[in-house]
Amino acid sequence: MVTARLARAANGYRHCDRSRPEKGNRPRGARSARGAGGAHPAELEPVDSPAWFPKVARKDYTIGLNLTGYGTDDPDLTFYENFACGSENNYDGYCNPEIDKLFDQQSMQSDQDKRKKLVWEIERRLAEDVARPVLYHNRSGTCWHPYVKGYVPMINSIYNGNRLEDVWLDK
Repeated sequence: MVTARLARAANGYRHCDRSRPEKGNRPRGARSARGAGGAHPAELEPVDSPAWFPKVARKDYTIGLNLTGYGTDDPDLTFYENFACGSENNYDGYCNPEIDKLFDQQSMQSDQDKRKKLVWEIERRLAEDVARPVLYHNRSGTCWHPYVKGYVPMINSIYNGNRLEDVWLDK
């Protein structure tokens, strides 16, 4: 299935990239796709944010990159919003009722180990179905000066640890 999608896109595809200077992800010029047959020419079409979502809704692209980030590190939000049948953010129209049942099952699971296994099973099946291939994961770090005291970074999220009630400057 992946090979079929790459083959369709291989003959000079049009790459759409949402230009968001505030996020530092300006389009970087023409890119090429690497498939089974080597490098393929690509046309880069930078798209301003106001035109991005209508273009996605019309499916007016061959390959479109989209940054997806969430305030909570819970699989429910990602699964239901991006992969569930009928979801508005399921841009590619992926729909698998069996997977939707697994979303519900993992969401209701109170045992964390069992839930983690279900999440990994869902991830594996989404990857096998090429529902929306993940090209990269962003990595972020937290830095601070030695005179900043009382700061404890969260270990499971880069988004929700900005409460600074116990932080002080030792200068």
